[in-house]
Amino acid sequence: MSDSIQPKNIGLVLTAGGNSSRMQGLKKEFLPFGKSTVLETCIETFRQFSEITCIAVCTNRPDVPLPKDIIIAPGGQTREESVYNALQMLATRHPQWVLIHDGARPWAAYDLIAGVIEAMKKHQAAIPLSPLTETAKIIDKPLDFSGKSSTEQDTFITGHPKRALMGNAQTPQGFAFEPLLRAFEKAFREGFLAQCTDDAEVWARCYGKPVAAVRGDMANKKITYPEDLP
Repeated sequence: MSDSIQPKNIGLVLTAGGNSSRMQGLKKEFLPFGKSTVLETCIETFRQFSEITCIAVCTNRPDVPLPKDIIIAPGGQTREESVYNALQMLATRHPQWVLIHDGARPWAAYDLIAGVIEAMKKHQAAIPLSPLTETAKIIDKPLDFSGKSSTEQDTFITGHPKRALMGNAQTPQGFAFEPLLRAFEKAFREGFLAQCTDDAEVWARCYGKPVAAVRGDMANKKITYPEDLP
């Protein structure tokens, strides 16, 4: 890793506060993975970067054994509420930058993280994208993909976006710390934080500025279903 991509004092947020409803109630972040757990694997991957000086884990299970230097942040009702809790706790450590990563993505590669760090330093905000493997469509109302609804409204396609200009958002997502914290404060204060599904959306809605995209990794998948585990 060259000196040009070594911003000092990076904070790290690992999200592990979800209810794992699609994992049949199993807390995926704390399941065995190799010689440790999914979450511990994520922690050790990011510890390869000496610039990361403080780590916060969002979880509603404070009894889970974690290294003593890990900050435990309470999980919120949504992912972004959990991240906001962690950012407020990291603020006491005064990081210059912050990476936010799903605690259920244990396959993030060193080079992927380094690429996000480089783009984050250059553009203030950066996330990795993986390519879409199917053609996306825009519809006029949400479809119930779960099949649980007893009534089905007619739904129509209203847009045909170019697949080459779209991508699947991955983590880690990287930002200048103070501006991101201010963005979360504004989103919370104005009541739209719960509507955002990732940190890049919070940033974009608050500043109206583009977020840089870097090449993601198809192997950097998120454990969502039991069959995703090795």
